[in-house]
Amino acid sequence: MPPQLLAEPLSVYLNDHLTGAFGGAVLARRMAGTHPDSRCAAELRRLAREVEQDRDDLVRIMNSLAVPVRHYRTWLGLAGERIARLKPNGTLVGRSPLSGLPLDRRTR
Repeated sequence: MPPQLLAEPLSVYLNDHLTGAFGGAVLARRMAGTHPDSRCAAELRRLAREVEQDRDDLVRIMNSLAVPVRHYRTWLGLAGERIARLKPNGTLVGRSPLSGLPLDRRTR
């Protein structure tokens, strides 16, 4: 297949992963902040750093391949992560009492 026919699918593929990396890093950081005293918080912060590093590496790869970063898609991904927080839970600004999950299997 000629390279120009592969350019658009590659761009879509790489931009999809970049969008996921932006949203995933934000989500991991938010989860770590929600449970700062849990054993999982350090692991979630480490995961967020790794996803951020992967995201930065992906941008470098895209630049080296002359694949344009679709910034509107990364903003949509971040907006989607925030919009996913908006769900009826019986409270206006706080978390529902059912939002938290047991982080220690021994508590079950």
